[in-house]
Amino acid sequence: MHGYMYKAWGTTYPTGGAGVILTMSAAHALVNAANSGSCKMSNTNFDVMLGRCADAANVERVHVEGMWQQPVGTLSKSVLTAPWGVLSVHKYKSPQEVAEAFSLSGPCQ
Repeated sequence: MHGYMYKAWGTTYPTGGAGVILTMSAAHALVNAANSGSCKMSNTNFDVMLGRCADAANVERVHVEGMWQQPVGTLSKSVLTAPWGVLSVHKYKSPQEVAEAFSLSGPCQ
């Protein structure tokens, strides 16, 4: 499981706003854990629940710095110009806002 990892509430989870990338083996392990009752679908945020299920399924989590979980308008110059780049952004008002943040010639799709 790859994403912008955050540690809280007794688990390490991928922040949902940044997106999540699952390998086939991670997806199968999470489904098997859910179907076997090893991970409870509890009253919590989806991303935290995903972290708890990953704990139960022994799924490795990989932090990807470029999967940014904050609104594009809050990205600092150091993040925008980091060598790893920004792979995903969240909470933008328009494609033009993303284009301007990344100094692109036109809006992203």
